[in-house]
Amino acid sequence: MRILLSSFLLAGLAACNPSVGAPCVADTDCASNQFCQDGACAEIADTPADAGPVRGDECFRDFDCPAGQQCSNGFCEGESAADAGAGGDDECANDEDCGRTRGCYEGTCRSRCFNDSVCERQDPGTICMDDPNNRLGLCLPPECERADECPTNHDCNGGRCEEYTPCDNDGQCGAQAFCNDDGRCQDREDCLRDADCEDGQTCNDGFCYDVPSCAEGENCPDGTECVGGNCVDAICRSNDQCADGEVCTAGSCSRPEAIAPDKVLVVTPYGACDSGNAGACRLPLRVGEQVQLHAMALDVNGVGIPGLSFAWASQGAANISEAGLLTAAAAGTSLVTVTAMDVESRPVTATVVAAQPGRLRVVDDRGRAVAGARVAIDGAWLEGATGDDGSFQLALDDGEFSVSVFAENHDQVAVFGLQHSAASPFEGLIAIPQTMVGRSAGYTATVDFTGVRTQGSGDLGISGASLPDLLSFDLPGLVGDTFDTRVSIPGLGNQVVPIPGGITFRASQPIQLDVKSTVYARGFPGVRTAWSFAGRVDALGLIGRIQGSEDVGRVVAAILPQVESFDHGLIAGLNLSGMDDIIDVDDIDGDGNTTEVVANWRRFPSRSLRPGVRQNGRTLVLVPGAEGSEFQVVVGGVLNPGTGFVPLGLTSRDGAGAQSLPFAIAPAYGGLEGAPYAFATMALRDQGLTTQARVLTNSRLEVEQRFPAHLPVPTTVERSQLNNTVTMSPVAGAHLLRFVGVGPAGRVVVYAPPADAPVTFTPPIPVGEEAGARLTSVTFDGITLSPAASPADAGLMNRLLGGGAVVLRNVSQNATGFVRKVISPQ
Repeated sequence: MRILLSSFLLAGLAACNPSVGAPCVADTDCASNQFCQDGACAEIADTPADAGPVRGDECFRDFDCPAGQQCSNGFCEGESAADAGAGGDDECANDEDCGRTRGCYEGTCRSRCFNDSVCERQDPGTICMDDPNNRLGLCLPPECERADECPTNHDCNGGRCEEYTPCDNDGQCGAQAFCNDDGRCQDREDCLRDADCEDGQTCNDGFCYDVPSCAEGENCPDGTECVGGNCVDAICRSNDQCADGEVCTAGSCSRPEAIAPDKVLVVTPYGACDSGNAGACRLPLRVGEQVQLHAMALDVNGVGIPGLSFAWASQGAANISEAGLLTAAAAGTSLVTVTAMDVESRPVTATVVAAQPGRLRVVDDRGRAVAGARVAIDGAWLEGATGDDGSFQLALDDGEFSVSVFAENHDQVAVFGLQHSAASPFEGLIAIPQTMVGRSAGYTATVDFTGVRTQGSGDLGISGASLPDLLSFDLPGLVGDTFDTRVSIPGLGNQVVPIPGGITFRASQPIQLDVKSTVYARGFPGVRTAWSFAGRVDALGLIGRIQGSEDVGRVVAAILPQVESFDHGLIAGLNLSGMDDIIDVDDIDGDGNTTEVVANWRRFPSRSLRPGVRQNGRTLVLVPGAEGSEFQVVVGGVLNPGTGFVPLGLTSRDGAGAQSLPFAIAPAYGGLEGAPYAFATMALRDQGLTTQARVLTNSRLEVEQRFPAHLPVPTTVERSQLNNTVTMSPVAGAHLLRFVGVGPAGRVVVYAPPADAPVTFTPPIPVGEEAGARLTSVTFDGITLSPAASPADAGLMNRLLGGGAVVLRNVSQNATGFVRKVISPQ
């Protein structure tokens, strides 16, 4: 299995093959000797040899064909195929005389085709013409060379006589055409995005339309607003633009329907407190600290309910405001709940302790105390371990020090650059996540295209799970693992194309081609939102762009620009749990390796996604240059406090230069209303091993997203497994350094302040481990933080462990950019 970045390097356990009759939605859901037929796995050998191809004359895999035949150029060929009519003699009486790859036309066998390029190869000088008796065409001589060879009101275009409609105005031509200067209806230019159209035009429903200009400050007509120099349809961009009692949903102000929620959730800095995410129902605090809590209301289908009023309550040591601001007033515990329409949430237990200099509290990534954790100061492991309350008392000298914490079945976390003095004693809280090495979370899905608006011969979808924070922006986080998919296309041959797990694609014309029909979406454990973009595209054009590519990044770069015209869909409140990985005995990812470890996809929750919400929002994105980058990805969405970042708009561009891009986005809906918008631009190179990213957040959907310059790529990032060290050169402008090492022993995460010279970090080796056992691969980040999280004084690292709003567990919520370098396994 190939994964773009090392943050998903995993190890795991074995499992057995699915049985015949097991439910399925695609061949990849079945064992290697099975295929998916009518929703159930069936043995390939069960198909009689004389039954003909499983899916008809066309095929895209060998097991689509009868025994003794192979799939070649999209058709079943072999002994049986030859018997059906070899087509060796060009003379014919009917199609059966010509074989499966040719057809009979006026007594002569002609090659089958689905576009002119096939004819150029098979029969030069011919073009692909429709065959009323077959969904594939025939390669035939051109109909014409000049217009006078065609009937009245016809032109000669590409060798074909094509009818035109005379006109006096646009109204006589329909929505997809206009009346040109010659008095003929002319098709509007097809488009996927505004950038495909001429200046002064925008892309609506797949066609370019003229719009008024506001580039020189002109006023826009009523019902429109100025975005990027064009007057586009106006939308509401925040709840503040709506009347009392109304909510800005999908760009329109409306009064939400009063739906009683199925459940209400409290959202803490550790996640959403739900029955399947019970760990997030703990909140460690220190007397005097304040934490902003949030609430989510979900209907029975997991869809967020906007516009509800929430009533907060806290019983015990902490007080809470009407807006959900929790203040730790005294040592003790407090039960915090929130209610909407008489539905009360599960309580969050806030544990408040009094200040105690030198104390280090250790919790997991859900806020629960971790007992038995070992602590190291300046690289030396101390005697003893944390108690039942997760506390450990440190004896510190004045000055700078580092701390490292490790517990069984948890990641090791080390923090450098901490300070302690009598005048300003250290006291901190550190979160060590439960290990996900050898475990994965995610979901599978099918995509329903009945609600999409675009037209085309191929159904293309891209889906995923919400990302927990802004530092999770990367290509695998958006599109998933790589699945090698074998495709056989008439006239183009057999090819293996790397398709990301989050992408689905099938073609309906001119041939049936089911490339990949199941979404395999990775996600982070917790309450997440499943999201999807879906639309119809020119299947042959897309195949032409991705054929022959062995770089999944290039495949993604070819697909993402199509997304701007797609419809959006989501399911909120999806509980994802970490599960043990398995041996890929069925080769589910198609790479031929049946001994590697992969996610246990068949145990993940399965959903049906139905996109139908239009990307009717417009904003202008000003992307900074990134020298050396191969392509740049731009994503916009909502940063929901409960489920993380949900993409609502997505595209990519080739090249490294600065660009001004019109950007389409689905305005917040489905319970995301009122949450802040976030935009990220990512410049990628070295096949995804180097990323420069910038992030913008705002309480409303602004008409312009102006990103600052990218952080520079460090000249040196080195790892020594022998010495258990990582060395990195300075990153100008970074507020925080982080590296994540992954290996057979688990993960180690190191945080450090920036330096003016190359610096080497040596995280202490846990007892019983070998040097470098957590450094098989390393991901390095230089990070910029928002002003609230990056004080001008030198106390940033202490603040990160000091609790409150900027705890280390939540620091990535305050990231405004990063530069990432990945060191692959040696």
